Amino acid sequence: MEAVVVVVAAAVGVNAMCNTTPIFLQTNPTWVALYQRLQAFQVGGYEGVPLAFLSKLARMNGWTAAYTDRVFVEYKRFLFLTQTAEHFVCPSEAVDQAWHFHLIYSQSYWNDLCGDVLNKPLHHQPSRGGREETRAFYAAYTATLASYERLFGEKPPADLWETPTERLRETPHLRLINVRTHWLIPRPARLLEWLQASIKNIAL
Repeated sequence: MEAVVVVVAAAVGVNAMCNTTPIFLQTNPTWVALYQRLQAFQVGGYEGVPLAFLSKLARMNGWTAAYTDRVFVEYKRFLFLTQTAEHFVCPSEAVDQAWHFHLIYSQSYWNDLCGDVLNKPLHHQPSRGGREETRAFYAAYTATLASYERLFGEKPPADLWETPTERLRETPHLRLINVRTHWLIPRPARLLEWLQASIKNIAL
């Protein structure tokens, strides 16, 4: 449960899923310009491996390439929200993983994204924990989902944006696991759900 961001002022989509500016944004030249910059943004490889970010993100999380591409689209939508929503903005778990990983690519994050695309710093602020913080996180995440739907004209994809209850329930139990030394076996109550999700990811 983390990643609450202070933002300044509503929202939009990005990348291959939507190559035209959403109708909701076309009356605001500033939003259109930001949308276009985010749409064109890719995580560059200063180390000479320009596409390593997505492949490493996929490997780290056990995602398919297609799923990772969709996460990156939602990450850029989230970035747009951080600059345009009139409330604290919280990412989904998958988007937060992309955000965490992008921060490791410090030159890309601070120079290319914050410097050239957003034109301002965007800091990641972990949760302090506690009941009050949990309530604030729940409210902010709920508001983020509402802003997404209102300004993108569609609901967030359910497999990439959890419900507020799911977001709070699942996040505290996440752990990094070395799959070379450990097996990952779902609990019986979640086995069918896990199998269905696995089949869906294979189909993608």
